[in-house]
Amino acid sequence: MVVLLAATGIVFLKQYLPKYKWYPSYSYKSEEPYGTKYLYNILKESYPKKDFVVINQPHNSVIDEDKTNSLLFYIGYDTFYDSLSIEWFKDFMLRGNNICVASTNLPYQLLNDIFNLDTEFFYTNSFSDSTISTLFHSDSLKLYKFHFQNLKKKALTDWNYFSDSTMKLYWKKYTYESVSVLDSGRTNLIRVGYGKGALYVYTTPVLLTNYYLTTPEGFAYANKFFGTIGRPETFYWDNYSKFMGFGYSN
Repeated sequence: MVVLLAATGIVFLKQYLPKYKWYPSYSYKSEEPYGTKYLYNILKESYPKKDFVVINQPHNSVIDEDKTNSLLFYIGYDTFYDSLSIEWFKDFMLRGNNICVASTNLPYQLLNDIFNLDTEFFYTNSFSDSTISTLFHSDSLKLYKFHFQNLKKKALTDWNYFSDSTMKLYWKKYTYESVSVLDSGRTNLIRVGYGKGALYVYTTPVLLTNYYLTTPEGFAYANKFFGTIGRPETFYWDNYSKFMGFGYSN
């Protein structure tokens, strides 16, 4: 925590330097405001070396087929899953593992397959604002407040959330749980039970980037986020799904 807060001044100082890019890259190697290097380092340091693994290859070539009580975590703007990966994800959860996808654009291929839906509807709406508040249902008395920054100013950005009307229309036969909400009760984190495991889908990944984690409020929020998902025996940081089939990485 001391090291984390000591870095706060560095990141906030950087906002005044034009060489820094103020767009969400979500790269775990990036110290840019909207990279995820601080999150990556915090998580990595909280696990023994053998229990924190970065996935840069097909998942089934890295994770043992009998693995249980682990978390596969992805954060990025978009996901790229093929049919073989989706089948592997389903088997992975059936055995008692969890998957968390923190993505601006939802993994609709995976959701459609789990719910047996024939649609490419993205299930989300968005609203534009420079500031938001958010809370977890498990602790409804604690409200976290954030703003979106661009250089020296607060800036408007789009915040995605699950559309209640769409969810009721397409998911009325299926069970899912709202875990956290944005302003006015807009769900931004859901839990879908699957076999012995679960899928978590999160629509506001920017709140887990460097800019927020280097503040006490952002650090507390991230701590609550991962505490809500639970601490697995093994943590897999999924970098492979960012570039699978596209020949690039970050």
